[in-house]
Amino acid sequence: MTGRALLEEVKHARQHLNVLKDELREQRSMLDGIRAIVYDGIHVSGGVSRDVADGIDALERKKLEICNEWVRLVNKRAQVQALIARMTKQEHKDLLIERYINCKRWEDVSRAMNYDQRWLFRLHEKAIKEFEKICNENTP
Repeated sequence: MTGRALLEEVKHARQHLNVLKDELREQRSMLDGIRAIVYDGIHVSGGVSRDVADGIDALERKKLEICNEWVRLVNKRAQVQALIARMTKQEHKDLLIERYINCKRWEDVSRAMNYDQRWLFRLHEKAIKEFEKICNENTP
């Protein structure tokens, strides 16, 4: 895997985690909308409605999926951050962290680092080359 692909994977994993969180929020709101049926005067035997139980089960599965994705993201981020820490130029480190670890847009990175966007893209290419060199040193 190339260094650039590794960085992109971390960024996409974080974005995917955000999508999963949104899905979980949506499922919770759907479950909150389910109201109990009032059975005044009617004798009903049995347990919880399957609809509610299925909804709760789906919610728990989504929580587990998010936890697994979170662990994967944390491990991948730690791996990338360790590689970035070995880079020599601080501005390269800052750029890669802002863009790929913090998932900031180019405009925001440019503003945070006080660089013109065109210069930032040039700097990015240099940072990627340095990162790839470090990645290649780590792979047998």
